[in-house]
Amino acid sequence: MRLKWYLMSLTFAAALSLSACIKQSSKKEPVTVSIWHVYGGQVSSPLNDIIDEFNSTVGREKGIYVQVTSVSNTNSIHEAVLAASNNELGASELPNMFVSYPKTVVALKDSNILVDYRDYFSEEKLSEFVPEFIEEGMIDGKLNILPLAKSTEIMFINKDEDARLFIDEDYVNIVPQDLLERGIRLREEYGIYDIAWRFDDVMEVLKIAKSKDMVIVGGEVYRLSGNEPIITYDSWSIKDGDDGDDAFELAVRYITNYRARNGDDFAYCPTICPYTILQEPNEQTEK
Repeated sequence: MRLKWYLMSLTFAAALSLSACIKQSSKKEPVTVSIWHVYGGQVSSPLNDIIDEFNSTVGREKGIYVQVTSVSNTNSIHEAVLAASNNELGASELPNMFVSYPKTVVALKDSNILVDYRDYFSEEKLSEFVPEFIEEGMIDGKLNILPLAKSTEIMFINKDEDARLFIDEDYVNIVPQDLLERGIRLREEYGIYDIAWRFDDVMEVLKIAKSKDMVIVGGEVYRLSGNEPIITYDSWSIKDGDDGDDAFELAVRYITNYRARNGDDFAYCPTICPYTILQEPNEQTEK
């Protein structure tokens, strides 16, 4: 019986218990479940330790053996999963589970290969998660993603007026009204005083900013569910020493490549500074 592979994005013990529900097993007929994950930066991966503990206890009792078949990073695992799901030449076989950002699931051409976690978890169990995290895991009406790890991002504000970044109301003065109306405001959803645009529109915004000698210091990507923005945690930023032209080209290249890899259902929120705040070239770099 073919195991249906599913996204590993919850506490690991729960995920492994879930895998036992997918296929009935016994000690006489053990089931091997493969997993790709990204927690390999340490000499001894904490996730591997948890897997070993599971295999020697609950897994042994239920006839389930979890095998780590790949350890990489978030970018590599994203590309590897998509290549495998598309049956690209030279790609590895899909694992039963994988750890990644939600964008990987969104980019899959066929999300039906993923299980709906609501078929295996009670409402009471799901209520133990932060509701917003559960909502983020809903793809086309199915709960395909559950959180394994979350973090809190903190923003610091530079009081220097010359370093002030654009907020949503500032765009009234630089972009046409129709372009402004097509923007997706993030204030109500996330409390962020900024605007995201779909691909064609954000390219226009970038050109306008460049024409006015404004600096695009970076930006963030949002997945669109209808017209509702959902955080992907993907972003880009300039480096010290980049000038305005470098910043513009970086933004265009990043957004263009992101669209090519992941499709059109995304919006991009550029971070624009109305002043040149990048480091001035020193004498050595002016030669």
